[in-house]
Amino acid sequence: MGGFPEDYEIYVSRLIKLWTAEGFIKPTRSKSYEESAEDYLEDLVKRSLILVTERKSNGKIKSCNVHDLVRDFRVLKARDYIHVEQHNPDSLTISQ
Repeated sequence: MGGFPEDYEIYVSRLIKLWTAEGFIKPTRSKSYEESAEDYLEDLVKRSLILVTERKSNGKIKSCNVHDLVRDFRVLKARDYIHVEQHNPDSLTISQ
């Protein structure tokens, strides 16, 4: 979600493709990638992190955008990361 600009309308079909390509969606026997992604997205909406901009006639989310406060937090964390990396790149470690 961090790659989208402020107030950008994100189509769920594209978002699901991106999440799947990045490996964020794990396959299950009972649900497709799309069904799992839609569940994750609905959870983010319930937590008010994502705002629904449009729904389909069946009630599923068609498009959304990132809440402004979440975007501001994301930008702040990115600036902190860049600041640390510029001043001491060897101090960063990647955990798995």
